[in-house]
Amino acid sequence: MIRIKKIQIKRYRSINDLTLNIDESYNISTICGRNNVGKTNVLRAIALFFNEIEYDKKIDMPERKQFTGGSSKFPVITIWFEEGSDKYEISKNYDTPKESKEDFLFDGIKNGTNLTEKEIIIFLKKIEFFYLESINISFPKTIGLLINEDFFEIEFGKTRLSKEKKKIKDNLVKAQIGIQKVLNDLVKEINPIFKEFENNWGIDFDVPKDYNRFRELLSNDINFRLIDDTQTPIQSKGSGLQRLAHILINLRIIQKLSENGKNCILLIDEPDIYLHSGLQKILKQKINELSSNVQIFITTHSKLFIDTYTMKNVFLLDLDVEKKYSKRKEKYSNDLSTYLIDYTEVSGQQKVKNSLGIQDDDYLSISPVNIIVEGREDVKYLSSLFKVFGFEDHNFIPAGGAQNIKNQLQHFNFKAKDYITKPYFKIIFDNDVEGRDAFDKVKEDKYPNIKIYKTFIIDCYNTDYSDNKPNIEIEDFIYPEIILNISNNILTQMKLKKVSDKDFFKMHSNKSVRHDGVLKIFNDLKNGKNDERGLELYCESENFKKDICKAFNIEGNINLINQIRELDSKYPEVKKFLEKITNA
Repeated sequence: MIRIKKIQIKRYRSINDLTLNIDESYNISTICGRNNVGKTNVLRAIALFFNEIEYDKKIDMPERKQFTGGSSKFPVITIWFEEGSDKYEISKNYDTPKESKEDFLFDGIKNGTNLTEKEIIIFLKKIEFFYLESINISFPKTIGLLINEDFFEIEFGKTRLSKEKKKIKDNLVKAQIGIQKVLNDLVKEINPIFKEFENNWGIDFDVPKDYNRFRELLSNDINFRLIDDTQTPIQSKGSGLQRLAHILINLRIIQKLSENGKNCILLIDEPDIYLHSGLQKILKQKINELSSNVQIFITTHSKLFIDTYTMKNVFLLDLDVEKKYSKRKEKYSNDLSTYLIDYTEVSGQQKVKNSLGIQDDDYLSISPVNIIVEGREDVKYLSSLFKVFGFEDHNFIPAGGAQNIKNQLQHFNFKAKDYITKPYFKIIFDNDVEGRDAFDKVKEDKYPNIKIYKTFIIDCYNTDYSDNKPNIEIEDFIYPEIILNISNNILTQMKLKKVSDKDFFKMHSNKSVRHDGVLKIFNDLKNGKNDERGLELYCESENFKKDICKAFNIEGNINLINQIRELDSKYPEVKKFLEKITNA
């Protein structure tokens, strides 16, 4: 298998000098970043190297270089390849002598020995190159590949259809029947894949019955239909279905070529475009399956097309724009420079998340400031209240229990060993037996690469329990009126009698009773109200806590938002604690 190991692009469109080093252990390289930073230019440069697109000096030479001139102003694209133990370095330089008839010159080395241009061309012809643009979808070009003789040999050479191929070439009158059989066979293989996306989807081909040419005419005249309830041509479908059909057919072609020993390289510009998340996931799975034998490069705005747990071969781009004056042209021009962000740094990781919309629970990422809490319920409660009160957004990290916090800190301390700036971790423990034990085990001096601040969650009154050992959890921090209301709603759903406000707050106002936790109070009152049936539900269980949290939905809930604002004056310590965490 021929693989690309490294790519260097100089002076091509917005790219002045960009180098991508490819990890050979993963065959998918993903180029991401905000809009208009030059992601597609990377794919275009690779496609230009393989002669898949044409060179246009007015567009492809950087605007700044066109204004300033100079000797180094033309694009140079260098790719390092590996084929078994052989290593190649091949450059395509568009700075050619005036007398040259060619737009470019090749220069190459194999295992330290110079290559002739003929040897370079022979090597590159070993590679089947595919570039699927996000626009300019060409179905005639794809159909041309399907009816190409080489593909016939691979797809049907050892089947009953090999004889049909000979009849097609010998007798064009019978070509329509043979081609239709070939394409129908392909349809049978592709349509089950389509049905994974939507049960009533599929494809079909209409071969014209009257034609004078063989492949050229066929590729333009064969009508491609997407099968659904309407049976209409592909051009009448939405952009998403057209793009999906185009990608799937090319994946099928590449799969067959690679299975028969061909070296394939595939570029897809924004495979996620026009597709909703469900279809994106299925398409990503198909791309992953193909990558076992094919090297693939994609650009994307979707986190679904990135392995966020390894971040292998993920290249995050950004763009610098600077106005510069050219004395030669006597005018200003835009100096664009696409560059690679180092996301091993904290700020770079934050840009990856912002670019792709990755939420904090997608992977254990590090931001400059982080808040570690015991569970996902803590994340939901605290992040919601931070937003209600207008505090800055935080990178919350749920530990999955107090006992896991120490191990997480060890992981983050190791991960941050090469960071220039130490990441900051604010840890909020429950003030219960497990929380206090975990709190004591976290020693700040054991983690030299990170900064640590640790504290306990408070109850809504910020009660001082320093003289004894309470059982205070995140539910005790939330306004008790809200906890009572949600808990009673759960009782109602189970056809149990509700706990009265009077009984609840009589007990909750007592510090010695509140010491055991708000859910202990509610559970005892619930049992007293419901006799034996009350024992069917244990309100201090993890499942009950999860049910309360699920109902705590502030976003877009104006009634709950207003209630929180009203309760703020009654329980000011809640907001003060949030402010304390923010400023710690």
